[in-house]
Amino acid sequence: AFIGATGLWVDATDTFAQTVVAVLLSIAIAVPVGIWLGRRPRIESALSPLLDSLQTIPPLIYAIPFVMLFTVGPVPGVVAAVVYAIPPGIPVETAAAFPLATLTAWRMVMGRARVQPGEQVLIWGIGGGVALAALQIAKAQGATVWVTSRSRAKLERAGALGADHLLLHGDSVGKGIREATGKRGVDVVIDSVGEATWAQSLVALGKRGRLVTCGGTAGPLVQVDVRRMFWNQWTLMGSTMGSDAECLAMLEPFRAGRLHPPVDSVFPLAEAPAAYARLASGDQFGKVVVRL
Repeated sequence: AFIGATGLWVDATDTFAQTVVAVLLSIAIAVPVGIWLGRRPRIESALSPLLDSLQTIPPLIYAIPFVMLFTVGPVPGVVAAVVYAIPPGIPVETAAAFPLATLTAWRMVMGRARVQPGEQVLIWGIGGGVALAALQIAKAQGATVWVTSRSRAKLERAGALGADHLLLHGDSVGKGIREATGKRGVDVVIDSVGEATWAQSLVALGKRGRLVTCGGTAGPLVQVDVRRMFWNQWTLMGSTMGSDAECLAMLEPFRAGRLHPPVDSVFPLAEAPAAYARLASGDQFGKVVVRL
């Protein structure tokens, strides 16, 4: 009865702290059982072969069924403290497109690069969710933002969102930025592409610049000339996702209407293959949403 009641309590509340308590209770109950089985006097009976085999099992193993009983509930769920209401007037598709990419961009711009007013920021591949969110966040910080794309149409739409400089993808992106800035380069590069853009990112990055990457869609392996790195005093950083505090911070401009993820298209679940095809085409500008 004690074990069953504890399991129901943890299933109902489902917090990390109580799950830890349940695991500790499991060990506290199960280990003495295992030790007793290992030290019991031998009494010949029909159960002797089974009990003899149990003696060979390490005591901690006996905790496994109790851990499963205490922590696995019949109904999946999430902790209520990290569920936030959709602000009034926000379409559910926009709300669905918002959290992941925007939180990733928020940490890159605000937490890792710490973009300051007046700084120059280069964002690769405008049209993706992280890049579009980074554009809006950097502009809200008062930065001058350079964006790149293979599509002139995407660049025009990025310009309407506030991008200051629009660059077509190519081998001359870094050189073009250097020329336009009097060889100074940019202060921050936001790069989620990887191999295809890395070299040009470093050409564009100025002295004491910060490069932040959150992905490698074009490949994971890159090269760095450490002489240029230490001479220019670069900071090269990785970044992924974000914390609860960062999530709360980005929700404020979202609720105020200053930060919104563009939604490229919405597909019903039955047309999910078409949604993937849209992503594979590379023509999307913003998030592709599948409605359940």
